[in-house]
Parts: sequence; C-alpha cells; structure tokens
Amino acid sequence: MNLHQLHAVLTVFELGSVTAAAARLRLTQSAVSRIIGAVEAEIGLTLFERYRRRLIPTQHVIRFVEQAAQIVSSMHELEASARALKQGRIDRVRIISVPPFLQTILPRVVARRLSANPQLSVKMDVARRVDTPDWINRRDFDIAIVGLPVDRPEVSVEPLPPVEAVAVLPRGHTLARQRSIRLRDIVSGPLVTHSTGPLFRSELDRMLARQGSAPAPVVEASTGWVVCAIVRAGAGLAVMDPFTALAATNSGLVVRRLSEKIVLNYGVLTLRGRPVLREAAIMVKEIHREVGKSIEAVRLMRREVR
Repeated sequence: MNLHQLHAVLTVFELGSVTAAAARLRLTQSAVSRIIGAVEAEIGLTLFERYRRRLIPTQHVIRFVEQAAQIVSSMHELEASARALKQGRIDRVRIISVPPFLQTILPRVVARRLSANPQLSVKMDVARRVDTPDWINRRDFDIAIVGLPVDRPEVSVEPLPPVEAVAVLPRGHTLARQRSIRLRDIVSGPLVTHSTGPLFRSELDRMLARQGSAPAPVVEASTGWVVCAIVRAGAGLAVMDPFTALAATNSGLVVRRLSEKIVLNYGVLTLRGRPVLREAAIMVKEIHREVGKSIEAVRLMRREVR
C-alpha cells in the first residue's frame, strides 16, 4: 500500500463517488476503482459498498480513513518542511488553535514574526475544542491554543489572561445605545449562537442554568463568523467571545458588555519532554500581548457608547 492509494481512498470517502474522485485525482474511473479494489484486497476488508453508482462507506472504513488521513497529513508536513528548508526557512512552528484566536490574534502574531525572522515558516491548523485529546495523542504541534481546563500529563498548560464574553448585535439596534446589556435581553433577542462544543457556548449554557433557564436559539451555527453574519443580517442577537466579536465590528455589528460576567479561560499547550522552540516561545509571549490588547479594545468600546 502506498500514499497514492491512500489518497485515492480518502478522496472517494470524501466525495462518495468514483466519478467525482476520478475527476479530482485526474484519473480514469476504472483506475480509481482498481485502486480501491487493490487496497481492499490487500487489507482483506470491504471499505465501500456499491449502490446506484455511489460508494457507501462500510463499518470498516471510518477507522481506516482516520489512520490514512494521519499518514497523508504527516507526509504533507514532511514535504512542506523540506521545501521550507530548501528556501532557507530553518525555523518551523506548527500551531493548532480553536477558531477565536484565528480571527485576529494569531494572524497578527504570525505576520510580525515572519517579518522579523526570514528563516521562519508556520503551519496553522484549526480544530474544535472537543478535538483536543486527538491533537495531544498525535503530538503534531508545537503550540496549541485551547479552552481550559485541560488535564493531560503529556502537556504543559500556560493560562492566558481570562476574557469576558460580550454581546453582539446589529448596528442601529435599540440595545446598542446601552453600555451594558442583560443576558436575558440577548436570549430573547431572539438568540443566535454556536452549536454545542465551543468554550463560550458551554459557559453560556452554565450561566443560563444558574439563572434557571436554558438557551432556545433560533439559529445554531458551527462557527463564530457565521453567527456574526446571521446577527448582521438581522436574525437575532448573540453572545460571543471578544476575539471573534472584535473582528466583526467593522462589518455592521456592535459589541457591548454583558451585565452578567461570563468568563472564558484559554491557554497555550506545549508538549512535556519536547524543548519549546525559540520562535514558539516568542509567539506565546506575543499571544499574551495580543489578548491584553483585545481586552483593552473591548474596554475602550464601552466608553465610546453615548
């Protein structure tokens, strides 16, 4: 079995069709079918069932695809590292982060470090908080930014300054005149929020439970930027982490303080027993500074309300 075959299996699994997979891989349909057949014959398992020109994954395929994806990803990382070395970029940092920090915090940090260090290259991946155990098990990162708590012996945890969730509403909304907005007004807004999983959704649910209620959102979305887009369109109001909220303030949204404090705790993980790269250590310090700037930006926005 080789990488070419694994890539074909992954493509068929993703697209569910030999025709679509062949088009993406620039192969004939018969060539893709032969590859799948060869892999199935080698491992002695049926990965796909044929049904009306579609390929339906069997119970065996999920675990196989997980392992294959890791192998292909590792090979791509090896190739990327080799290209970076060839270009003279001898410092390479792999960053994994929950989405809020990919809005403004990490782009600013990475841009500054690339400007300061011509020998640097960076790999950035987004992953959900619930995927944290999988990241740690694979150990394929230098720093990871996650929601806390994380209790794993394999990693060292450096907490970031705690931040508070904020209210996000359309510009011109009547509540936008207030410096502070009650959570119950947001919830009855109607409420637009993340699907369950992200840190701030968990903290929102916890706060509402303490108040004897539960969220009843009209829309649940998988990402913060989608939540902000729906709020901007006028479908409702939202509670959001400050990083995502600040990134959306120039697109027809306003950010306001919540009367009730919903504290969000994030941290930076590094692997125990693996030396922290100099560039990674510098980036962690820069991330701390950027979080502080975001906290100050939210504070200044409250003063601007008339």
